[in-house]
Amino acid sequence: MQTLFFDNSDYVVELLNIEFAKLRQSGLEGSLRHAERGIDLGKRVTLKFEENKRTDGIELTPIPKDAWSWEEIREIQIRINERAYERVGERGWFGTRYNADAKVDIKIVQGYTE
Repeated sequence: MQTLFFDNSDYVVELLNIEFAKLRQSGLEGSLRHAERGIDLGKRVTLKFEENKRTDGIELTPIPKDAWSWEEIREIQIRINERAYERVGERGWFGTRYNADAKVDIKIVQGYTE
C-alpha cells in the first residue's frame, strides 16, 4: 500500500490487486509520502475494513484526534465499510470529500506511482 499526500489536503491510497484482496481479512499499513516532492512525511497510514459512520463508507481520522497541527499528527487512520469496498472493487477506485475542501481516493493500481 502506498499513500500519497497532496498540498491541498488530498490523500490517494494506492493498492495492488493482492493488497485489495487482503484488506477484508487484515488491515494494511504504510507510510505517507508527499506526492509532488516524493519525500516520506514521517506519518503512518493504516487502512482497515470496518464499519464507520460515514454515509459514503470512507472515514479518515488523524491520530491523535486532538492534534492542533500537522506536526502533532503521527498517524492517519482510514476505515472503509462494505459499501466503499464494493465500489473500489467494481470501479477500480472510489473517493470521498471531507472537511469541505479535501478528499480521500482509494485506487487499485498495477504498480505504484513513482
